[in-house]
This record gives sequence, C-alpha cells and structure tokens, in this order.
Amino acid sequence: MRVLSALLQSVKSISVAEEKLRDPYWTAITYFNSIRELGHAATLIRADIREYMNSIWIRKAIKGDERRFINRDIELTSRINSNDIPEYLEQLSKSYPEESYPVDICLATNMISVGVDIPRLGLMTVIGQPKTTSEYIQATSRVGRSKKGPGIVFTIYNCSKPRDRSHFEHFQEYHSKIYSKVEPTSVTPFSAPARERALHAILVGLIRFYSTDQSTSTPRPFPKKELIERVTQVIYDRVNLIDEEEYEKTLELIEEKLEYWKNELPMIYGKPSGQITDIPLMYSAGTNPPEDIKARAWSTPTSMRNVDATCDATVITDYINIDN
Repeated sequence: MRVLSALLQSVKSISVAEEKLRDPYWTAITYFNSIRELGHAATLIRADIREYMNSIWIRKAIKGDERRFINRDIELTSRINSNDIPEYLEQLSKSYPEESYPVDICLATNMISVGVDIPRLGLMTVIGQPKTTSEYIQATSRVGRSKKGPGIVFTIYNCSKPRDRSHFEHFQEYHSKIYSKVEPTSVTPFSAPARERALHAILVGLIRFYSTDQSTSTPRPFPKKELIERVTQVIYDRVNLIDEEEYEKTLELIEEKLEYWKNELPMIYGKPSGQITDIPLMYSAGTNPPEDIKARAWSTPTSMRNVDATCDATVITDYINIDN
C-alpha cells in the first residue's frame, strides 16, 4: 500500500520538461504470484491506497493539479474473459497525456510473463519473490522495452515468508548473476509431439535463412535441391547429436513436409496475425482460421514455451437416444 501510493504520486510530483516524459512510469504494473494475493490488493486499491495518497497530499502539502488520482485500474489474470484480453492490452497502450484516462494500475499474474509486449510500460512492482527465477525474469522483462525510459522494478518482500527473507538478505548477490540462477528444465527434443508441432517451422526458417538465389517472400518456387540438402543435413546432424533413435522418424517427417510443400506450392508463408486471404503454408497455432486453411496449412506455434493446446468444454444437457 505504501510503496504503490508513493510511486503513483511521485510520477506526478517529479518535475519534467514535458508532460509526455511521465508516460513510461504512469502505468504501474503490479505482479502477484497468485490470484489470492491479487484479490487482496484489488481491495486495497479501492480503499486503503486512495486514503494513504490523501495523507501524502497533506504531509507534502500537495495541491491542485499535482495530486494523483486512480482513475482506471485493470486486471490481467485468468479470471477475466479471454475475449476481453485484446481490449485490456489496447488500454495499456494508451499514453499519457494524450489519452484522458490511461491505465493507472494493472494487477497481473504470470499471465503477462509471455506475450505482453507494450513498449510504453516502464514501472513494475513485484509482490513477493516469484517461485522460479525464469518466471521472475520473464515477468520483469515486460517493462523497459522503449528508449523513452528505462524500466524500474520494485520487489516487495514479505518478512513473514522465509523464502522472501532469504532473497532480501542476498539481494545484490542474486541479481548480479541472476541468469546463472535459472532452473534447468526437462526437455525432449525431437520427440513425436515436439516434431509434429515445430519441426516444419525449423525447416521453413532454415530454408529462408540459407536461401541466396531465390526470393524468400513467398514459398514459390519450391526451394532448389542444393538448398534442401543443406538444410536437411543441418537438422540431421543435430538429431544425431541429441538423440540418434529419433533420426529415422525425423527423416520421414521432413520428407513428408517437403513433399506436401512441393505439391501444394502455397502463395504465402502465412501471417502471425491479421487477415489471411490466400491458403498459406503455415498459420499461427491458437488462432481459428477458416476450415479450408486448417485442413491444408500447418499449425505453427510462435513459441515453444507453451506447447499444450487449449480446448473448450461444454456441458451436455441433451443426450441422443442411442437405441433410436
């Protein structure tokens, strides 16, 4: 309550040459490790924080336009409807002072760790040490992505939690070599699910990377034999180095993908987002393109951090009479 109140008011109180220089630090991203902790903070925003800011005004003799008010707060968590996420991200993109009421506070969980790329954000408070160092790095890297202002992160520890106390006592040591603290993860390169999801993306990426004598803007014409051999050799060498047992199955899948590409010759590679007018070679996994694109193009993830597909569940109330 005290830290967030002070940060919000300080952004308005500090002297600047132009009002737009306040923008990187106008929106305070507040990161929580759990929904339970976030719910408690949502209550503080509407009561305690507002009251504490009032005490700051009295103590510092702040008057008039210098006073900071909380006009808009949003939440980026799994509790909100997925259809509302694009709208909330658009609200976070609104700058001060161009917009009348840009977002003052955004309460978030690890939902923002991947995929939220809004350059104007520069201020974050992390409530409690995240469970893993990789999560800590991913979450805090959401701020400071613009040249307009460096990111500032405040980590607020809980003295009643032994883990938080330990991080507080070793704060400088931990942050001076934070990347060495990233936990190892168990991965299965070239396993069947990984191949089906991402091998074709590696294949296309290497072909475009090594291509020298053909346009890489479209998948037409089909890559030359020399280029195919060079790219497949790179993949084969990697498979032999990592897991020789998967060599044959990887070879079969690459040949299958190349055969499809050669026979179909799509007009475009695809677009990460936006309207697709022609049948592409690939489309972004997680999107819902027309059925003809789903049937002919390759579903391609933009990141291997999350490889689990999502699904919708519907409760069935009417049952078909099997006997009839």
